[in-house]
Amino acid sequence: MGAHDNQIVLGGTLLSMALSPLVIRYNGALAKRLFAQSYGGGRDRQAQEVLESATTLNQHIIICGYGRIGQNIARFLDEEGFEYLALDLDPHTVSEARAAGERVRYGDSTHREILLASGLERARALVISYDDAPATFKILQHTRTLRPDMPVLVRTRDDTDLERFQKMGATEVVPETLEASLMLVSHLLLLLDVPVARVIRRVRDVRADRYRLLRGFFHGDESDVLEPSQGFRERLHAVTLPGGAYAVGRTIAELDLAASGVQVNAVRRGGIRGPQPGPDTHLRAGDVLVLYGSPEGLEHVEAMLLKG
Repeated sequence: MGAHDNQIVLGGTLLSMALSPLVIRYNGALAKRLFAQSYGGGRDRQAQEVLESATTLNQHIIICGYGRIGQNIARFLDEEGFEYLALDLDPHTVSEARAAGERVRYGDSTHREILLASGLERARALVISYDDAPATFKILQHTRTLRPDMPVLVRTRDDTDLERFQKMGATEVVPETLEASLMLVSHLLLLLDVPVARVIRRVRDVRADRYRLLRGFFHGDESDVLEPSQGFRERLHAVTLPGGAYAVGRTIAELDLAASGVQVNAVRRGGIRGPQPGPDTHLRAGDVLVLYGSPEGLEHVEAMLLKG
C-alpha cells in the first residue's frame, strides 16, 4: 500500500476509533433521531405483543431475563401452579421458548412501557434474573415508582452493589458468589454429620445478616489486577501489634476505628481467636487484629494502630 493510501486508511481507522465510544454511548438517542419511525414502531410492537400475552394474567410473576436462571425459576413456578411472564432480548431464545409453549416475550424490561404492558400493576412479584447493574437500577426505579409495594428479587454476581440495590428498593438481593459459598459449606457440614437443623439455622442467620459473615475475605496480590472496578472494595486485613505499638493498652472503643470506616472482626490472642470483640476489649502486645474495611481505611487504621 502506498504512502498516500496508507494515510487515508490510518485516518479512517483513527476516526472510527474516536467515534465508536460516542456512537455506543448514545446509540438509543441516535436511533430515535435517525430512524424515528422504525424505532418507535418497533418499540410499540414490542409493547403490544407483551400486552397481548399479559392481558389474562393476574397476580403473576414477571421474570426479567430468560437465560438459564430465568428458565429454572419459570420451571419451579410452573410446577407450583404460579403464572408468570418472562421478558428477554435474545430473539433466538424467545423464538425457541415460545415454540415450546413457554410464556416468554421479546421485550426490554428496562423500559417503563414494557413493564406496564407486562402487567406490572397487577403482578405479585418481579424477579431480575440477569447480572446487569445499570439495567437493574432502571428496572428498580420504574418498579418502585409504579408499584412501591411489590416484592422485587435481584440476582447479582457478587456483593458489589448489594447495598445500592437495597436502597433502590430491592426486597432481596442474591449474590451468586456468596450463595455458592453457603451451598458448598452447608453440604460440607452435612457430610460432617452436623445436624440438619443447625445447618439450616446457620444459613438462615447468614442471609438475615445480609451475608456479613461471607463478605469479608483476604485479598491476594492479584486482586487489584483482576478487579479494577469498585467491586470487592471492602476486605479483611490482619495487623499484629508489636510491643510499643500505639494501640497496646488501649480499648477498641478508645481507638474509634469506625470513624475510618473500619471494624474489628476478630482478635487473635495466644493462638485463640475471639470473633467480634466488644468495644471495651483492651489490646495487648502480640494481639492480631482482623480488620474489615476499604483499602484506604485499612491503611490509615494500621498506621494509627502502630504509630498513633
